[in-house]
Amino acid sequence: MFGYIVPCVPELRVRELGLFRGYYCGLCRALKKRYGRTEILNYDATFLYMVLDGLEPQEPSVKFVRCLAHPFARRSTVQGTGADYAADVNVLMAWAKADDDRRDEGGAAASVRCRLLARPFRRACRRVPAAAGYLEHCAKELAKIEQENTDQVDAACHPYAELLGQVFADGNVLRSHILQELGYNLGRWVYMIDALDDMEEDGKAGRFNVFVNRARSLGQTVAQVRESARFSLFYTLSRAQEALGRLELQRNRDVLNNIIRLGLRQQTESVLAGQGDLDRVHESLRSARSL
Repeated sequence: MFGYIVPCVPELRVRELGLFRGYYCGLCRALKKRYGRTEILNYDATFLYMVLDGLEPQEPSVKFVRCLAHPFARRSTVQGTGADYAADVNVLMAWAKADDDRRDEGGAAASVRCRLLARPFRRACRRVPAAAGYLEHCAKELAKIEQENTDQVDAACHPYAELLGQVFADGNVLRSHILQELGYNLGRWVYMIDALDDMEEDGKAGRFNVFVNRARSLGQTVAQVRESARFSLFYTLSRAQEALGRLELQRNRDVLNNIIRLGLRQQTESVLAGQGDLDRVHESLRSARSL
């Protein structure tokens, strides 16, 4: 997970923003309790938490707590079903991202992140061995694809899409078929949007990027390749939205709809226009959560 699955904050009502913040803080508490680490907290895992808890009939508990990030005011935290699983997945994905950065970019910083996450990663593997197995399989498949240096977008997207599909499905066995479809399409979108966002940087660094290869094989510019991906990106989002609509959610539907229908579409348009700036998006979210 890369942190792309975020809401469109200006379109959230105050109550909805508070709810999203409560789940975000609740996941933070789960990470602190289970792993003693909170700096790896991820918006994508917050989405997973909101989906899983939204499927449960019982209302989650809400507690007001203080933390180092907000020492002068108590913050509401949602403590419901799915928090522990989302925290475990968050750790797996954080380690995978750090390991990928270490292999792609090298450097002391990436190596240090991997070492710091090694123990939490091993603990998460013991707690959710199935998800850890999916992650290992995904890493092997992506390595093969990189070695082949393919320009086929569908083939490049599939391993990560399959990974998120399985991770979502394992979160609730009774709704696994719909969750698998939701996770698969979100994973496919995330892989594509991340690759499109990194095209210029990866091209200059000589790193594998399926869209850079696509541009070379078709003789197109970066802007042309990005625009040619528009239909696939929005079609994938429509499939994710349709799957979300079929879930019998007990709560959180408005916020989850905002994320897929507005947040991800906004991200898509920004990246297609060559204006993707994930750090800026995250900073705006942090500012909104501090209100």
